[in-house]
Amino acid sequence: MSFGIEVIGNDSAGSFIVTDTSKNLLGYSIIAAGAGSSVQVPSTKQPLIFINAKGVTAADTAGITVNWNSSNNTYYFYSPVVYNYTTSPFDADIQLTPRAVNYFVVQSMDEVSPDTTQTHGAQIMASNGDVMVDSRSFPVNGSFFISKIVAAGGATAGSTVTTNEDDYVEMSTFIYNDIEYSTNPYGIGGGYWYRSAKFKSTHIEYYGRMGLHLTILGGAWWSEFDLDNYAPVLMGRLR
Repeated sequence: MSFGIEVIGNDSAGSFIVTDTSKNLLGYSIIAAGAGSSVQVPSTKQPLIFINAKGVTAADTAGITVNWNSSNNTYYFYSPVVYNYTTSPFDADIQLTPRAVNYFVVQSMDEVSPDTTQTHGAQIMASNGDVMVDSRSFPVNGSFFISKIVAAGGATAGSTVTTNEDDYVEMSTFIYNDIEYSTNPYGIGGGYWYRSAKFKSTHIEYYGRMGLHLTILGGAWWSEFDLDNYAPVLMGRLR
């Protein structure tokens, strides 16, 4: 279970009120932490996944991308490489190599059920008796904090998102898609896209890339271009 609760703030009168209408108080709890090329979590809803891959093979060049498999509640970690370019038809594929990384997984407190097999713990209740915090809802003895946020659209391919190489990057939007070739006469006929985090020795970079085979009015084009971050990028650290 978690080892404590921290409230930071001050008030000239010596006290202050914490307003928490969702009644989860702490926001997010760490539900898993460790190292490996995948992690299965005790949750049917996709949680946030923070990773650091400094020193991992290819993590500084190809970077790391992730896949969430909802059928077994598992995150998988890979290095992506675009290969197998063809011109007849226009297409390319993504080669994925599993990589073992350091990770921690966090879940919204209102989605974490208390471990009722525990016979002891601590609860914080509101004045009406509602339970706002139950220490049995913390399966991992630890806590984390968000160290930096890069706004949506604020990171371009190759840009630095943090100068602290020990930060963990939240990766739930750093995903990929290998689009199967089709003979669709109008629209997308194949290609790929992915977003990755590159863990350099002194900093961490964002990278995104897309390649598409487009068929319009009988003509065919192959186009590749960089992708910005469409969602905020969160950096976190364990306490």
